Amino acid sequence: MQHLGTRRLETKRLILRRIELTDASDMYRNWASDDDVTRYLVWPSHSSEEVSYKYIQSLQKGYESDQYYDWGIELKDKKQLIGTIGVARYEEKVESVHIGYALGKPWWGCGIMTEALTEVIRFFMEEVGVNRIDSRHDPVNSGSGRVMLKSGLIYEGTLRGTDWNNQGICDAAWYGLLRDDYFKKNRKNLDCGWTHGRHWFRYRAAAIIIEEGCVLFAKNDIDDYYYSIGGGVHLGEKSEDAIKREVFEETGIDYDIDRLAFVHENFFTGTGSLLGYDCHEIAYYYLMKPKGNKKLKSNSYTNGIKEEMYWLPIDWIQDYHAFPNFYQEHLNEILESKSVKHFITDVR
Repeated sequence: MQHLGTRRLETKRLILRRIELTDASDMYRNWASDDDVTRYLVWPSHSSEEVSYKYIQSLQKGYESDQYYDWGIELKDKKQLIGTIGVARYEEKVESVHIGYALGKPWWGCGIMTEALTEVIRFFMEEVGVNRIDSRHDPVNSGSGRVMLKSGLIYEGTLRGTDWNNQGICDAAWYGLLRDDYFKKNRKNLDCGWTHGRHWFRYRAAAIIIEEGCVLFAKNDIDDYYYSIGGGVHLGEKSEDAIKREVFEETGIDYDIDRLAFVHENFFTGTGSLLGYDCHEIAYYYLMKPKGNKKLKSNSYTNGIKEEMYWLPIDWIQDYHAFPNFYQEHLNEILESKSVKHFITDVR
């Protein structure tokens, strides 16, 4: 288990982030003061915004540790916190984490907590590398059990009279998921890549798509640069199949392959969504056959982060912070050559 702390996570509708002092009003108003929200929890409703503020103050010290996990759930379209999810406890010897959560009543039944818990499970399994994730609920609060099941946890049994919440002594329905079960279930869509501590590796397929003198790049709100179209090759997948899949997922257009243009071995220090990682990527870049227009049907997300597509003029590409950065010098050479090029870059 390689602890990473409360890193920013993102899904289609949500941002999971550290809770800040400026969130006290949202916390108090949206969930912490509501007796219906805290009915089956172990902490009492907050009596004032000041109580929420003091609680958030207590979190800040925890955030200094990479073994502390407590996310606020921010609804993107509202830009406010509506709940929280985090690790109530963890067992280092067995590499397990126990998850707890709370959500404002107006957002019950909307799939919000399922979306948040699913992303937290992915983070702990694929990035932190835990062996087990579990959670529990009072069986009277059946809605919480549905959240756990929909998020991929497996019902393991109910222990009678072993727990306590604001209603008193209660039963505890337990749900869990082991690492082996998680990866067996997700094997078909598992990228050829991994993280180990502060090291990050990925085998990637990428596309060179050119229309009307422009080359297509992607960008998101977290990273401050443009990057090539493409993504991780799945286990058991050919790179040619991977790039056709990735291009269609990101652009909505079914582009055909012209040829393999170059292979890129890339070593770099992560920034933005990869901040703090020592990164190593091997990518196969395929030149795609042009369609004759720039029309796209893009609705692309990577790890829950919305991506936008941009056509950058080839003649002005040096004016953009775009990767791979050797495009500025070698793109025309790559396009004119019929042989497969090999590039190695190391900017660590």
